[in-house]
Amino acid sequence: EPRRAPDSHLELDGLWDYSGLDEAVDDPTLIDWSWQTQVPNSIYWSLYESGVLPHPYHGCNSKQYHWVDEKVWYYRKIFPVSREQAGKQAFLCFDGIAYYARIWLNGQLLGEHEGMFGGPVVEVGRWLLSGQNNELIVEAKACNFGRKSSWDPWNRAGDNREIVPWNLSRDNRTSNGDFIVIGLWRGVRIEFLAPCHISRPYLTTRSISDDAAQLHLQLQIADGSIDELAIRQDYAGGMYGYTRAFDQGLTGAVKPDPYVVLQVKVLEKTSGRSVFSHEETIDLLDHAASGITTEFAELQFYQLPFSITTPRLWFPNGLGEPFLYTIELSLYQNQDLCDRQQFDFGIRTLKLVPSAGQQYRVRWDTFQFVVNDQPFFLKGMNWMPLDYLLRLPADRYRWALELARDAGIQLLRVWSGGGIPESDDFYQLCDQYGLMVWQDSFIANMETPNWPQDILQAQVCLNLYRTRNHPSLAVHCGGNEFNPYAFGNAASMFVIERNIADLDPVRPFFRTTADRGSAHIYRDMEPTWYRHQYRQLPFLAESGIHSFPNYKSLRQLLSREELEKPLADLFDAQFSLENPELRNHFTEYVPERVPRMLARASHISKIKGISLPDLVEATQIASYEFYQIMIQAMRTNYPVTCGIMPWVFKRAWTTVGIQLVDGLGDPIAPFYAVKNAYRSQIVVVEIGRAHV
Repeated sequence: EPRRAPDSHLELDGLWDYSGLDEAVDDPTLIDWSWQTQVPNSIYWSLYESGVLPHPYHGCNSKQYHWVDEKVWYYRKIFPVSREQAGKQAFLCFDGIAYYARIWLNGQLLGEHEGMFGGPVVEVGRWLLSGQNNELIVEAKACNFGRKSSWDPWNRAGDNREIVPWNLSRDNRTSNGDFIVIGLWRGVRIEFLAPCHISRPYLTTRSISDDAAQLHLQLQIADGSIDELAIRQDYAGGMYGYTRAFDQGLTGAVKPDPYVVLQVKVLEKTSGRSVFSHEETIDLLDHAASGITTEFAELQFYQLPFSITTPRLWFPNGLGEPFLYTIELSLYQNQDLCDRQQFDFGIRTLKLVPSAGQQYRVRWDTFQFVVNDQPFFLKGMNWMPLDYLLRLPADRYRWALELARDAGIQLLRVWSGGGIPESDDFYQLCDQYGLMVWQDSFIANMETPNWPQDILQAQVCLNLYRTRNHPSLAVHCGGNEFNPYAFGNAASMFVIERNIADLDPVRPFFRTTADRGSAHIYRDMEPTWYRHQYRQLPFLAESGIHSFPNYKSLRQLLSREELEKPLADLFDAQFSLENPELRNHFTEYVPERVPRMLARASHISKIKGISLPDLVEATQIASYEFYQIMIQAMRTNYPVTCGIMPWVFKRAWTTVGIQLVDGLGDPIAPFYAVKNAYRSQIVVVEIGRAHV
């Protein structure tokens, strides 16, 4: 959920002690701490920065990290807590531990946790020491711990219980298979709250007219009478107490005396000008007298419909300004400020309507995007992790997202094959740049009959609460290229779909992609054929061809010897032997695909005996021309989406975005030329009246 005022939480990021052991221990206070590292971080970057191992991305250094996931890793943080902080409820919050964890605070085992995409969250006030140092210790184990030899990251047999995209878990089909994310890869903090506080605010745009926007705010109020971390449902087979919880009555009884005052303010983010203010006294519910079965009671819900006159709207990139407001929520009891939360919000509506073309199945969806009642040709790209080892500072996000914005991109699909619920920095920047987000969930190319439904639900819900107020978040999807109708995935699909329907019902949801009229096309055909072969498709969710990254990136990763040696045939077995470093960095090296990439490059340069710099340039130009023709073919055919998959090297690529415009200056489609540092040039094309 949105972060609170700075004085309400204690950031525990920064310098931590860490060490690795062959076996887990039950008394981690006896550990000999070997090194120090900055958190958040994956263990691979920590080992490099501690001087234990060489840079993980250089040459074939990744092979030296093969033992890392066989260890049990421990982290320690020493921190003080003031007496004022110790007098409040204290929620210890982990934003991401990969993958299995145990946590101790001042020698007390708090519990175990499973799942890398958020949690655990634990109330720890009783164990904190005020006015002196506290010791927090975290144990982290890889998702494949104890069964490394039999681990299948694609989970084709469905045996795994771990909820991890295959691209982050030692996959050796599309990458080198040397890494698996382990450790405190996201932040840690303690939130100090009064018993009475705000929880899980949710703001949506209901409608927009010429002179007003109708908004709807929902939030929950905690008063200390219910343990909000212990709210439960019935998971045991055959039990239905949760669904029958109102059978004894529902009185709506309120407490006679205590009440709270809620203030709601809406400010223009840039100017700070107030456009809406509301204050309301709220009686607190008497949960004991409410009639509901007490073990299934939840926090008190509050709803406020309201309007903003002459609103400024949030538009996707290229359609208008992505205008943002700041929402301030303050809760008072006995005239004392109990809690304050703040988050950005954009006023916009999004609906999907049928695209041109007829329906071909019962399961056929609508893909024409209409934002603020404006239909448009949607230009999109698939988004892969910026760093395979998940070091993701805000500056790297800003650099990449500005490129996408400047290229005319309007939607980024967070691809679940290597995808994650992205960081707050990512969504905040997408809000600012007008980049809509298609958010895949966790299932990717796999079967999930053994996925624990309670853990899946916790991971889904934690991230929905965190991201659902962002105007950039446009679409939810179950995941990538799996069968949501298969018996092995039906339960997981229901968990994902039902929680999105409960917690974020205003956004469209797709079970998977490709499905229901969307397609993933990798035929490497002549791109003009897209207008003939796919003229009835409402949505092109993925497409692309292989190419190389820029030469500057390769110079940072490969030894001088390998950069200068002659290239072996890329589709021959000798390639892996004669060019091992280049092979180590080759995403989806599939020998039978390589000749098609080289065939297109041969239109640009003579391939026989070509050098690596010239091959890089030839494949980039060939790729550029392919996308150029493909996008124009699609756009002249029907108003659907183009989702480009940047099939380039996983860990190093630099894209320069170029927007194609017509003679009147109106955008036609985005194109991608890659700046070649070796030749120090950018490809520029001119097509009739269209120019870049």
